[in-house]
Amino acid sequence: MSKTPKYAWVILLFLVLTGMINQVDKIIIGLVSVPLMKELHLSPTKWGVVGSSFFWFFTFSSMILGGMADSKNTKKMLTWLSLVWLIVQFATPFASSLTLLLITRMVLGLGEGPAPALSTAIMGKWFPKHRHGIGFGAVLLGTTGGSAIASPLLISLIDKHGWKSAFLVMGVLGL
Repeated sequence: MSKTPKYAWVILLFLVLTGMINQVDKIIIGLVSVPLMKELHLSPTKWGVVGSSFFWFFTFSSMILGGMADSKNTKKMLTWLSLVWLIVQFATPFASSLTLLLITRMVLGLGEGPAPALSTAIMGKWFPKHRHGIGFGAVLLGTTGGSAIASPLLISLIDKHGWKSAFLVMGVLGL
């Protein structure tokens, strides 16, 4: 059995934190749904379009860009895509119409779709096969744990400071 490089554990921590941010970026729209629907005067039907718009581009980019994870520089790809998440989090509070909100959700989906494939590819490069399970498990813990930790905190923040504050805080954390 080959030994796990010590730096691999730093990479794992980074991937866990990235997974947390990635997952919270997905769910935050649901946390702000009531005040955002009121502010933009969105019907439940229009809100359904907002909710699904993210996944139109998430699915597309996970297949296309995620498929490039084995042949491209995954570190650079994840860095650029994380920058997309960051920009969207700071841009969303300024979405003043259904169209602008749809654009932010689609761009976020485009940027977040490849993250699981990139994380898997990075994990495979840094961890020997006998450690893949612990690495993948930790990244999965980050994605589910991020939502579990962030949801009550963000709901409290939204309650006290409005829906826009949740996106701004996530933008700062992503930065």
